[in-house]
Amino acid sequence: CPDGYTLINNDCIKCKSGKIGKNNKCIDCDQGFYSSEDGSKVCTPCPFGQFQSLKGQSDCLSCPVGQYQDKQGQIKCSDCPAGQYQDKPGQNGCKVCGSGTYSPHSGQTGCKSCPVNQYQNAAGQSRCIGCPSHYDTKGQTGQTQCSVSTGWGHNVGYIDRVPTNGS
Repeated sequence: CPDGYTLINNDCIKCKSGKIGKNNKCIDCDQGFYSSEDGSKVCTPCPFGQFQSLKGQSDCLSCPVGQYQDKQGQIKCSDCPAGQYQDKPGQNGCKVCGSGTYSPHSGQTGCKSCPVNQYQNAAGQSRCIGCPSHYDTKGQTGQTQCSVSTGWGHNVGYIDRVPTNGS
């Protein structure tokens, strides 16, 4: 029988999808590979953004949100690292959290805004930074810097109390 077929009772029969025919036998495609048509001669590696953890499959699965796969022929996907995220399935990379946001754990589907009185001025971070004494974010979240608190002034590299009642 030609490749893609098996010999059964002196008849050449096409191997089913998920298998390939070699030397008159049908053989399962390995993990990370598939064959989508009956009579396949070769197994195809799963494309970027997909995986297959089982043998003998006719297709691959998309990586779930929060994960990615940047190689072909893989058996699983990888979590996006802290400071990054993926909000779409079947992707070959992760997105970086922008400044003013963070992602504290791996496998996240989005970034969080820095809370009030915390900031983050760099992209791709896993945490925010607390504002120093006498600085705040004016009640806002998702900030990239802190501002001098009301009633406090900045003087030559250190912070001085500025009277607010004129005394």
